[in-house]
Amino acid sequence: MLTQVKEQEYPLLGRKTVWFSYHGKGATPSRLQLRKEIAHILHVKEEDLALENIHTSFGSQDCQILAHIYSDEKKKAYFHPLKEKDAKKLIKKEETPAGVEA
Repeated sequence: MLTQVKEQEYPLLGRKTVWFSYHGKGATPSRLQLRKEIAHILHVKEEDLALENIHTSFGSQDCQILAHIYSDEKKKAYFHPLKEKDAKKLIKKEETPAGVEA
């Protein structure tokens, strides 16, 4: 279960910071699943959302999530540039035809 804990606006940075608390059974969800769920809860586009941190504790099924919502793509790209390995994954994914796994 995902619940919003705190929200803070940073107009000079063009972003809003939101803290969430997650409690669930089993493994911690992937960043992709959390990103989709948070975007749905906050009614924002997934492209404008960046997960900064997912803090888990050993032996606990709880985690705290720090997410940033940016006003535009340029600001998100400036503060959260793609890591080299993530950029390679995107390029590889775009080059492979649909239905074929690499």
